[in-house]
Amino acid sequence: MMQIRPIRSDELDAFCAIGTSDRPRADAVRAYLDGLFANGNSHLDWCYVPTDDAAADGFTCRVAFWKIPGRTRPDDFILLELPWTDQKVPGIAARFLAAVAAEARRLGAETLGHALDHPVQAPQWQELPDIRDACLHAAGFTVARDTTRFEWRPERIPEEDGAARLVFRGWEELGDAPFVAATRAVTEGTLDQRLGEERDEAGPDAHAREFVAEMEELGRLPGWWQLGYDAAGELVGLVMLSGRLDWATIGYIGVVPARRGQGFINDLLVKGDAVLRETGIARGIADTDRANRPMDTALCRHGWREFATRREYMRKLI
Repeated sequence: MMQIRPIRSDELDAFCAIGTSDRPRADAVRAYLDGLFANGNSHLDWCYVPTDDAAADGFTCRVAFWKIPGRTRPDDFILLELPWTDQKVPGIAARFLAAVAAEARRLGAETLGHALDHPVQAPQWQELPDIRDACLHAAGFTVARDTTRFEWRPERIPEEDGAARLVFRGWEELGDAPFVAATRAVTEGTLDQRLGEERDEAGPDAHAREFVAEMEELGRLPGWWQLGYDAAGELVGLVMLSGRLDWATIGYIGVVPARRGQGFINDLLVKGDAVLRETGIARGIADTDRANRPMDTALCRHGWREFATRREYMRKLI
């Protein structure tokens, strides 16, 4: 098996330039890593190259680990680069990804994920997606989720009057327990492949508790978690945003099974839009399973713009 090592601080610029001769691309990678280091998503010791990587013009392979802030183990790997056009890349990838998995296991990871986005975009510049996909599958990774990515910008989305059919109550008033119960309810029959599989594996109650705990780890600003009730006080759905002031994502949005098909997803999206706007967020992201056409349609109707697709890969390490 190939051996890998963390880079030294004086190798960071060379690490960022692997796979490109374009200085702006390398600078984008450096800015991305600097942000991850500052926010606790990664650190220098989690940036790896092969121990014997010594090409004449610099390194040829790299990877970095990513985690939710506060955790000590890796959740995913990012910035994967290999000599993709080399005829020997399948063998190189197999050895390198085996070493990456072994290192993640040594650091305490029980699973390891990776996201592949299309089209090519900053900061990861994931060119040759078919070759990347084949290498990941050969290394034991499977597709856990296939999604469409949507972007929210305040200047593109008109302000709407509040979701008049629903009364909203936030986490600050209610605490965790109602959100755990609501998560259990709205994930029943979900069209989200990974969420549904995790729910089936853990059971509805345990999954709801674990999901809410993970959403908290991703970050939550005041007002970002809301439950929507009808006039009779019955739960209709939830919208949970995650992130920080510099980025935000819809962690989850959903309607309880008995109220689906009545347009309440629109009320929840209006509330989510209003919360993003009130917080001063410049850009929001939402990922939906490509099979979840109702959610895609609702986002487009509310001014969210499709900008990419994403495949999320996963491999169990134990």
